[in-house]
Amino acid sequence: MAQFQVFTYQFYEVKGEQLSLFDEPNVVDSSVSMDHKQELFEAEWADKDKLVFKCKDVEYQHKLLAIENHIIVFRIANNKKVRRENDFQLELLDHKPSCLVVIDNRHDCQQIAIQRNKAFSKQTRVAETLQWTFCEMMKKHRLRMEVKARYDVKEFWSIVHRYPVGVKYLKFSFTPKNLPWLAGRVKQFFNEMGDNFYADPVLELNAKDDA
Repeated sequence: MAQFQVFTYQFYEVKGEQLSLFDEPNVVDSSVSMDHKQELFEAEWADKDKLVFKCKDVEYQHKLLAIENHIIVFRIANNKKVRRENDFQLELLDHKPSCLVVIDNRHDCQQIAIQRNKAFSKQTRVAETLQWTFCEMMKKHRLRMEVKARYDVKEFWSIVHRYPVGVKYLKFSFTPKNLPWLAGRVKQFFNEMGDNFYADPVLELNAKDDA
């Protein structure tokens, strides 16, 4: 049975940045794009021939398998070499093993499942490639995207238990206009945190890089 690691993807507005030398910086309203972020993202997959998966200067082959009910399924291949001996001569051959990627772009889901296999040593390498590709894809809409691993509750507690004396400081990042199913729980979360941990919950605000 195939195993997958789950990631989430979030959208961010890009303001005041020119797309090209002769581009007006505010032709596209990033706030409008943000309101339609998932529709714009899915529309980019309509012309599959224009899809190019790259991370920095490395391009990765892909094969789009299906787009249905806002679920996008494709395979992405790694760039490897294998040695083969033929007629007493060693040859270095291209080897492009692939893994399955499933994007759940249903309203407010924003999740990606990346198959665990030998194609990539770490699923985070695939996530980095997807993030790089999606940022380029959404640039014209003045949006950028981040792909981050989603962790189970038990993983959080396993880290906490490494420090039996206690944990003094925790920081949780939360991005507005993403994952409303999570936003609705924030108020309840802060109330319960104060009671359960006998602590004063603090929401830390960080200035954006382009502010």
